[in-house]
Amino acid sequence: MSTRLPAVLEEAQGFRYSSNKFSIQSYYWQNEGPVVLLAHGWESNASRWETLIRQLLQAGFSVVALDAPAHGLSNGALFSVPDYADAIEPLCRQFKPEYLIGHSMGAFTALYFLTQHQHEFKKVVCLGSPFSMDDILQQYITVTGLGSEYIKHIHAQWNQRFGLDVATFNPTAWLEKINTPLVICHDQDDAVVLYSQFEKLKEKAAQAKTITTTGLGHSQQDAGFFEKLINTLKTQ
Repeated sequence: MSTRLPAVLEEAQGFRYSSNKFSIQSYYWQNEGPVVLLAHGWESNASRWETLIRQLLQAGFSVVALDAPAHGLSNGALFSVPDYADAIEPLCRQFKPEYLIGHSMGAFTALYFLTQHQHEFKKVVCLGSPFSMDDILQQYITVTGLGSEYIKHIHAQWNQRFGLDVATFNPTAWLEKINTPLVICHDQDDAVVLYSQFEKLKEKAAQAKTITTTGLGHSQQDAGFFEKLINTLKTQ
């Protein structure tokens, strides 16, 4: 709620901007150092980064974060990776971030963004990223007990709405176009995006630096881990 923001968001400079049909809520913490852009995952919002934001600020970085379309205080009823990538682009033009850190679908969107928009990052960090939408759908089908006809319906809807093939919407082809240094992190105990997704991504992103954690789950919310990430950003 705009009248009851978490403290970390209250401390930021909040602003809105338009992206396609969405009004996007964003936050900026100004500091002396380079800008880090943060992209949260599905069913989340910018406040999920509170611990990392405070550590980045203490390390001298500036930070910008957004609420994805249909999340937090951004408007909309539907979320998609292409819309999320489009919403990130204006922040890149305005703040010229040197680093992008994405979590879960935010990480997946970050990889997609690198193939669709022109912006040079020194590093992009992916936390708990899925490897493909088709794998996520298959996992969803297993959990819910829905049948293969449901998968066919979702494929048809994606093709109709976005002109995208779910079966091929994954980083396999994207990584061939990405020259940005990547850091890919995943937790062995991730029950939301299974570790097997990380192994597929690692195989395709052979040049990426990889970090495996244990016991942090999908959120990977841990000050010690974040300190390691910040040191990775500082290392050229």
